[in-house]
Amino acid sequence: MSDAAPLVVGVGASAGGLQAISVLLRAIPAGAPLGLVVLQHLDPAYPSNLAQLLARQTSMKVTLATEGALVEAGQVYVIPPGHDLRISSGRLQLVPRSSGPVHLPIDDFFASLARDQGRAAAGVVLSGTGTDGAKGVGALRAVGAATFAQDGSSQHAGMPEAAVATGCIDQVLSPAEIAAKLMEQLEEARVDGRPDDDSLQGVFERRAALNVPAQRRDPGGQVDAAHLNVEGSVGRLNEELQSTRALLKEARDYAEGIVDTVREPLLVLDERRDVRTANRSFCRKFEVRRDQVEGKSFASLGEGRWVPPVLIAALERLAERATKDEARLEDTPSLFAGRSMLVSGRPLLRGDGAPWLLLAFEDLTEQMKSDAAVRRSERALREMLGAASEAILIANGHGAVTYANEMAARTFKYPREELIGLSIEKLVPEDLRESHEPPAPVAGVMGASREVQGRRKDGSLFPAEVGLSVMEGEQGPLVVAFISDVTTRHESEARITAYKKNLQEMAFDAALAEERQRRKLAADLHDNIGQTLALAQIRLKAAQGSLEGDGARDLAEGIKLINVALTDTRELTFELSPPVLYDLGLPAAVAWLGEQLASQHHLRVVVEADQPFEKLEDETAGLLFRAVRELLTNVVKHAKTLEAWVSLHRRDSKLTVVVEDRGAGFDPGRLRNYETAKGFGLFSVREQMTRLGGTFTAISNPAQGTRITLQVPLIERKPVPAAPGETR
Repeated sequence: MSDAAPLVVGVGASAGGLQAISVLLRAIPAGAPLGLVVLQHLDPAYPSNLAQLLARQTSMKVTLATEGALVEAGQVYVIPPGHDLRISSGRLQLVPRSSGPVHLPIDDFFASLARDQGRAAAGVVLSGTGTDGAKGVGALRAVGAATFAQDGSSQHAGMPEAAVATGCIDQVLSPAEIAAKLMEQLEEARVDGRPDDDSLQGVFERRAALNVPAQRRDPGGQVDAAHLNVEGSVGRLNEELQSTRALLKEARDYAEGIVDTVREPLLVLDERRDVRTANRSFCRKFEVRRDQVEGKSFASLGEGRWVPPVLIAALERLAERATKDEARLEDTPSLFAGRSMLVSGRPLLRGDGAPWLLLAFEDLTEQMKSDAAVRRSERALREMLGAASEAILIANGHGAVTYANEMAARTFKYPREELIGLSIEKLVPEDLRESHEPPAPVAGVMGASREVQGRRKDGSLFPAEVGLSVMEGEQGPLVVAFISDVTTRHESEARITAYKKNLQEMAFDAALAEERQRRKLAADLHDNIGQTLALAQIRLKAAQGSLEGDGARDLAEGIKLINVALTDTRELTFELSPPVLYDLGLPAAVAWLGEQLASQHHLRVVVEADQPFEKLEDETAGLLFRAVRELLTNVVKHAKTLEAWVSLHRRDSKLTVVVEDRGAGFDPGRLRNYETAKGFGLFSVREQMTRLGGTFTAISNPAQGTRITLQVPLIERKPVPAAPGETR
């Protein structure tokens, strides 16, 4: 085979075909003397990246097929979307995509390939659903071209199995094995180089010629009398006639055998449109006997109910073109015998010129139901996606948008038609494009949502929450993005944060006001009630010496009661606001508290503080003192130890107070539950620190002790108005 006339290989595929074609191309070595025409089912509404994807798999040149392109060795030609392909004189022809409900571009190209290239061609049917390619391999096989179908390695076995079922497939192999077989046969053709050998480019037809002996003439043109014996001539003619009849019968039986074993229902109609032959598949399909069909008018089948008028008219149009070998009927699906059928017809030219017709019937009833169901599902899915309350974008492996719903158009402020085909990078801020990495979610799994920035058509940015998933498309994985504009949520969160800050400020101011009120009550108790009780005690004691008897005893009891009242008043005063806290500071107040706990509960408290210790604001000191008292009280109640440590250190604008023991310990996780935490009193301490704008940290383990750290900011607070009657 010369470089100018390569082996032309047609490769047909549909669903799952990208992987199979890639494997086939990778297995073909560089410089192979063949040209490949790839016929992948494509969506006519969207641009295709198939040529770019396949170019990564092979050293051969891969291009989209163009009108008039000459098929050359070492090149791959890919069918463009919205077109069908044919070949004539070795050049590709672009044909507008057929508008019928069943699109069979592989059959169409294989038929033209058989007519144009004959034995110097090959057909390959790879993964896909449906039956496209099954008729085409029959046309290629009829001219001696090699035919192959993918084996069980195909993702979708519909197309390969339909091709194999016709009996017109030479070998069923994997894509890599098909490539190896092509190269093997090309090598055999190169070595043998004989026009009648068994290689791929040899002549596969060896038919016996029927030669009737002619009268022999001598070189001068005179008849040889030795061969004018009439009796011998008649005998020879009879023998030749019988031989001819035997050959014709053999040929007829052979043809009828082929027709009868074809799985497609077939009818042969004569020039009167009567049924001359009905094959076995036709009888099984329509549940009739041959004697009920053969010899009957085609229009009368099924008592005139089977054949629609549109089919009769199509047959007449076909008969008018019967002088052209390539005349072919591809009718749209019509009801034949109550079924949706695709009827294909071809003229059978007889020697007398009578236009017989061969009709093939393909039952599309279930396929059309399935296609209708798919269309309904797709329509329902598009309606559902279109009505979704969040933006939905679908992008291919190159990052080009292939689908956008109405909410996506509103979110990004693009007309919906402008989003289709737009690079997803256009929807990302410019300063993030170089670092933007395409997502790689697992097929069928929804990725965790993450927050990014989106870019509208006018260039404005907005915060968006994006969830990603992936699904398989005919040309590779598709990334599905669910996008929510969270601008409103961010604004709400900002308002909530501001409200919380204001509430904290208000809570802190309330805590400070409470501490001042406590101090005022303590002062009132000490200065008013305490002083009054003390004076009353002094006067009663002075009057005690002047009384005798029962009066003296009653007065003594009254003095005792006043003593009790004075003790209670002092204790209540210290409970509300210990004077040592404000007179000597927080370290001294904690040391005094330790002395109280030592005398009452035998708990030794070691206090460590910065020297000198800067005096705190009265309100802050009061809240911290009550927190330390609560923590030391917990040590007494729960730690089962007789020693505790308190440290107070100020660093920059923060005060850190640590209360530590080596007692029983507890599970800090219980602090998360108020019902269990309230028993320790730690919940209230944490709330007090929050009011101060500080933090509370608990480190503890059972039987290993407890370390509580309080940290508060020491900043100047706004003055809080004094309570009525309060002096500062």
